[in-house]
Amino acid sequence: MEDLANDREDGCRRFLELPNGIPSDGTFSAVPGCWNPERFTAWMAEAPAVTDGDNIVRLHRYSL
Repeated sequence: MEDLANDREDGCRRFLELPNGIPSDGTFSAVPGCWNPERFTAWMAEAPAVTDGDNIVRLHRYSL
């Protein structure tokens, strides 16, 4: 994830403030562990869904 974000840093900065740069892989791995599973599931159920071929992509606030 960190490599992908670094490759697309300019695009990431269009949507995010990154005062300390791109988060490390360790940060990307730790964040989901802080989420409340019930609230996250409810949030995802409310997010609009679009398809990109075979995959369902959920979007919230931004269209990519």
